Amino acid sequence: MLENLRQNKILIEKGKKYDLFYFLIESDKKIDLEIEIGNIVYLYTLNHIDYNRISEEGLLLNEIKRICLSEKSFDKQTKSYVLVIKIVKLTQKEVTHPVTKLSQALDPEIGIGIAPSDICEDLLNILALYFESWFKLIKQLSTTDKNEEYSLIKKDYKKIAPSKQGKDLTNHLITICSLREDQFYLIQKSLSRLNQSLKSVDDDIELGLVLLVSTIENLSRKYGEIEEVFNEDLEFYLKLKKIFNNQKYIEVLKGEIVNELFTEIGNSYVNLSYLKTKAKFKNFCVIYTSSYLQNEKFEEMIKNLYDVRSKILHAGKSLIVDSRNKFFLYNLQTRGGNVKNFSGKKGNYAELVRIPSYNELLRILSNIIRNFVHYLFSVKDDKEDKKLYKKSDIVKRNMVVASINKEGYKPGYIVNLNRDFYKKVDFIELTGIKNRIKEIEGMISENKLKEALGKVELILAHQDFSMEFYYFRFACYLKIKLLHDLDDFDGCLQIFEDYQIKEINVENILSFNFKAYCLAKLDDFQGALNIIDEVILKAKEDELKACFFDSKGDFYQLAGDYQNAIIFYNKSLEYKQDPPISFHETTLKKLKECQKQLE
Repeated sequence: MLENLRQNKILIEKGKKYDLFYFLIESDKKIDLEIEIGNIVYLYTLNHIDYNRISEEGLLLNEIKRICLSEKSFDKQTKSYVLVIKIVKLTQKEVTHPVTKLSQALDPEIGIGIAPSDICEDLLNILALYFESWFKLIKQLSTTDKNEEYSLIKKDYKKIAPSKQGKDLTNHLITICSLREDQFYLIQKSLSRLNQSLKSVDDDIELGLVLLVSTIENLSRKYGEIEEVFNEDLEFYLKLKKIFNNQKYIEVLKGEIVNELFTEIGNSYVNLSYLKTKAKFKNFCVIYTSSYLQNEKFEEMIKNLYDVRSKILHAGKSLIVDSRNKFFLYNLQTRGGNVKNFSGKKGNYAELVRIPSYNELLRILSNIIRNFVHYLFSVKDDKEDKKLYKKSDIVKRNMVVASINKEGYKPGYIVNLNRDFYKKVDFIELTGIKNRIKEIEGMISENKLKEALGKVELILAHQDFSMEFYYFRFACYLKIKLLHDLDDFDGCLQIFEDYQIKEINVENILSFNFKAYCLAKLDDFQGALNIIDEVILKAKEDELKACFFDSKGDFYQLAGDYQNAIIFYNKSLEYKQDPPISFHETTLKKLKECQKQLE
């Protein structure tokens, strides 16, 4: 079956007949000129479409025209294009009788079917690598043309002038499509993850980082070449040496047995799959990164990058970074979970690891892939290289682009892309949770709280959610709010236990405000005050601080301590802005009520 860009290109070069297929695509890369790629692919901006054409695409053309006008009128972050691709025809002989079509017209080189959208996706992944921006397919148009008619394109723009971008992209396309089929699939798997990383990073930077690292890990597992060696460069080597030098072990273990046991334990440690994979990842990056991107700290940075990816992926750790342009910082931890420290002139300091920003890493890892593609091209006929691949490496479509565990995980858990139960789900395109949450928020605005709660519980009870973890976590926070508003205070508090929501952060800070209210309404005033004090410390925005001081005033009012309630209502009112904070009118009323109680 003809199903990928490589096979399609090869068959066209052999002189097979083809049609022109049209695809509406979108990207965060703004390209102002038409591009021809390898005399097989043509990219057009929307303003060069012939909207006056009367055809079966009439309604769709009107929709595309509306998109074009909105992009001109508003400062949109994305831009849409029409991609035209030459795709080989299934039937190469001009026959009409159905039996003749089946018995004589099928070309064994083509097979029994084609998948135009898969061919388009392969191309979009190559564009993602070249432009370091995401590209996604919006819709395949039903119109197809023969003999290079380009009926959807204005007459003056059917021929595209040569350009440097077109030349460079043609070289990319030719090189990747000239690889062996197993090599091509390997590269496409990585490019697919690269494209997915670019799509997801602005919504979930942790997921974007994990997928970015996975683009290289997918390649380094096969081409990393070396494994970890047990020597003094390893932290474990030094720790184990210290243990064996302990006096209580020296008295028991004597002679050569000490060295043998030390070596045996060490080699067993470095044979752990994680360390093997990490060593291959580091070595692969060192080999295929251009020298101008490396410095004396490069290897250490690559090790740290893989470690932080593993902390997110396997340990569920969080990195709070609000921009893809900002570098990552995280604390090292001891085995007991405490922050590692080192001694300095003025006391102890926390050990910090710095990882380059997502955009810096994107530049480096894209460079690695480009260099590696050229290496693969140089060994495509090499017998030793062929031995690295198995039959399973030449997989057909429906490859896993995301995964989900059968049982589901707690909010915030990033699923293991390699070992968890696989389910075919595109975590960027599927917006099931996002759309359902919008529907639930509409119900809440109409005060249909019980109905909204039922919808939230459906999201949390089933595993058919997409990989948009932010929205899954948000569903938990919605349930907290709804249970509070329905006066189910015990149920609300139970959510924090069920989903292990323990640390206050920017995303869940309002949920902890509800937790404090639940405690106060269950007469645990001290517990409520402890939480609200922590919430106030974490709050960054003035409106949030005003809100939480107002909450603290409520707790004192519930406890009958009107004097302190007045103090914290006044603290809330100190925060002023234009327009005025919406709830301050209510705060003022509560303040006056407390003052009356003291008269």
